[in-house]
Amino acid sequence: MGRKQVILGFVMVVLASCGAYNFSGADIGTAESFQVNFFQNYADQNPGSTIVPGLDRDFTLALQDLINNLTSLSLTGSNGDLVYEGEIVEYRVTPMTATSDQLTAQNR
Repeated sequence: MGRKQVILGFVMVVLASCGAYNFSGADIGTAESFQVNFFQNYADQNPGSTIVPGLDRDFTLALQDLINNLTSLSLTGSNGDLVYEGEIVEYRVTPMTATSDQLTAQNR
């Protein structure tokens, strides 16, 4: 057996053992589609929460984009194999660091 054949055999074994690898590390099983239900924003019902108009829409769209970009699943509006749902119950912005002028330099 020549050197090229050994290298080719090794490459074939490595590629065959990888299977369907995705960079997120999540196993989607036999799922082919997903749906993300609208995340309602109930943060205004929690005292001390910051109310951010459009946060519910932005979060829902960002989650759809994230799953779409990290998996081979297709987005569907209903009857998805995987369903993501939830609600936003609290949203706070707290200062982490300050400048010498006593202004917030960084928030969390």
